[in-house]
Amino acid sequence: MQSNEIVQGVLNALTVVSERAMPRILSQICRDEGSPFFGCADRNWWHYKMRDFPSIILQQSGATLHAARGLKSFSDCPNELKKLTTASCKFWNERAIRFRSFEEYYPWEEGYPPLAFSTLSTVRMVAEDVIAIDHVIPGLKVASRQLLNRFESQAANQQVAGLAALSWIHKTSPSLVSLAEINTLIEKTLQLQDEEGWFNEYGGPDLGYLSVTIDCLWDSFDAIGDIRLIESAKKALSFLDEMTCNTYGDSIGMHNARNTDYIVPYGIARFLDVSIDADSQKKSLRLLKNIFSKSDCNKHFFSSVDDRYWCHYIGLSVVRAVQVLSTINLKTFIKLESDKCGVYSNFPSSGYVWNDLSQSQFKVLTSMKKGGNFTAFSNLSNFSDYGWIVQSKAKNYVSHWWSDDWELKSKEGCCIITGYLFSHSEIQSNPLNHFLLRASSFIMGRRVIGLLKQKFIFKKKKNIISFNRRIDINQNSIVVVDRFDNHPVDCIFTRAPRSSKRHVASADSFHFEDLSLGNYQVNEKRVVSNNYTTITTTYLLSN
Repeated sequence: MQSNEIVQGVLNALTVVSERAMPRILSQICRDEGSPFFGCADRNWWHYKMRDFPSIILQQSGATLHAARGLKSFSDCPNELKKLTTASCKFWNERAIRFRSFEEYYPWEEGYPPLAFSTLSTVRMVAEDVIAIDHVIPGLKVASRQLLNRFESQAANQQVAGLAALSWIHKTSPSLVSLAEINTLIEKTLQLQDEEGWFNEYGGPDLGYLSVTIDCLWDSFDAIGDIRLIESAKKALSFLDEMTCNTYGDSIGMHNARNTDYIVPYGIARFLDVSIDADSQKKSLRLLKNIFSKSDCNKHFFSSVDDRYWCHYIGLSVVRAVQVLSTINLKTFIKLESDKCGVYSNFPSSGYVWNDLSQSQFKVLTSMKKGGNFTAFSNLSNFSDYGWIVQSKAKNYVSHWWSDDWELKSKEGCCIITGYLFSHSEIQSNPLNHFLLRASSFIMGRRVIGLLKQKFIFKKKKNIISFNRRIDINQNSIVVVDRFDNHPVDCIFTRAPRSSKRHVASADSFHFEDLSLGNYQVNEKRVVSNNYTTITTTYLLSN
């Protein structure tokens, strides 16, 4: 297939996706000019009255409307879209200057993601002459002070978004942010990138958030032109390419540290520019072909993205990618068909291991730092093993948990993971908890966030039930031996479903693996004693 044919195919698919999503995004925005809520993008607040505050991170959808002016369905109404975008920015400013602003999940939150992403989208609209800076300068002053005095090291995509926001604030209003401050922040932010190319996302790599990071690296570069940002984006692009070239068009999904299924296309598409080196151009084209050429199909992850995240960075990235691809003309033929990833590859820092089996019909990805989860990818169907849930009375213990506490050993065809299961109990939302959260947030502000992360996202290991998993990957079978030691005698062992117990807002969209983990032949043998259990599972491969 010719390079331009690939680009045109991806452009056609993403255009269909954008045309489908735009009415849904517009439904989320208050379009009544006579309303005090005009431009608000949180329908649950301005229309349904289900929420007692508007989630300001959703104001990114204003920038999406501006990017969508080139879509065929909206080509006759650019002024109307601009008016809505302007209203969105003004609404952002009204909320940004309030007491303990930048709310996403609860009032008075002072959250970093709503601060970084909403500021970035708003200041870009200033730079593109959609709105005069005088209308949003009070909010930009508040935002710039916070962004300069806060640093998000656990979720790097958010920090890079904050860097991009500050870069554009410097571009549009240099008195608020100096170039020296930007340079210092670039050095600190890029230290969050691992040598393998990924950025830290709650302890490991996540391809979804990595693609968002690439978008934001390009945004920052466009504002200040620092080549270090593009060099960093190249490394991230290479990791994305290595981790998806064997997936036959799928994302790696639950193998991500933060469980995301999606990958966003804008930053990837930017590498098709002829001024970028040929190697990055080839990786960009391969990623676009593998991941987005069928993005208009029902089984693609875009079909499962909810309206909240279409108003978030996903809709914005898709529509901006359509803008980029509409102007690309690859004069040089780029050959992709002969490029194949290696049979065996080991990423020791991230704990990912790829193996090839059954005469290359299957590519097996093992996530050793996630308790030894694995997926066998093929061009016909996939199947996965997401470990175990061990239930004892009211407590659950899970192996499906990203952690550096796992002890890992690997060689070609064999992975061994040793550690302890992670205890988990569900937290139920109720009026009392919400009241206490609001009271705490009003008094303590952003200090509440760290406590909530510890409760919902991070867990310290508890040495209760030890777990050892050995995965032997043969040519026609995968043999898994799981041993559980020192467990209570009343334990019930259940194979884990696809979903993880770790909370991530943008994750847990529907995937067909929720209904079936794949078609395969499996044999299971259990040996149960008073204080240990061994379960041997043999997956017989056929294609």
